[in-house]
Amino acid sequence: MIEIQSDKVELGSLVAISDRFFPYNDWLLGRDYMLAVPAWMDGYFWFSNSGWSTPWFTPAFCARQPFFADPQSGYYSLPHVLAALAGPMTAAYLTFLASAMLFWDGYFLMTMAFSSRAAAAKLVGGLLMLNGFLSHHLVVGHVGYRGLALVPWLALSLLIPARYSLDAWTSGIAAGVILAYWVHSGFGTQMLAATLTIVLNTSTSTTPRPTAPWPRFGVSPAPTPASRPL
Repeated sequence: MIEIQSDKVELGSLVAISDRFFPYNDWLLGRDYMLAVPAWMDGYFWFSNSGWSTPWFTPAFCARQPFFADPQSGYYSLPHVLAALAGPMTAAYLTFLASAMLFWDGYFLMTMAFSSRAAAAKLVGGLLMLNGFLSHHLVVGHVGYRGLALVPWLALSLLIPARYSLDAWTSGIAAGVILAYWVHSGFGTQMLAATLTIVLNTSTSTTPRPTAPWPRFGVSPAPTPASRPL
């Protein structure tokens, strides 16, 4: 119930902030969508004419350049599906909202799983969803950054088997699906940054925390009255 109510508040705040950017200034999008939208439309035309076959090359760019072989093509990704179903403008907006909510839900659940404090989980999820990094990149048109929204989910799938008796096969499959989506959705240029983020998330989540602040600073606690010698 806490997560559902928080989702509504965070999603409402996000819509209120971002609605004017999709579109803005007489139905325009961020400048780098001039690269993403033609690729989405090319994928749509390919699927309409060739069905489920893999688009190894495309005649739409530079007289038949590699399409699927391009690490940033993103043919098998959420924006391509949304662009085919609802058009490029709606696809850009829905991709933005979906990425932001995955960011929020992932860090909310990860914080709840390892701290059990709802207030801390909501704070972490809200700060990471509304901090401007992911939203600004997607407003401009850097759609490759949407894969960062899956970082907390991959970290969570790697951490849960180590902390709880959840089936490791299920978590391993989930992690494999996320990695496969990263590879096929054009996230290759951000893989190093995402890997380092996951390493930091897993290391901080599995590090034992002291019960009091003094061992961290090398200060011994003051003796209690009951422990003082008579």
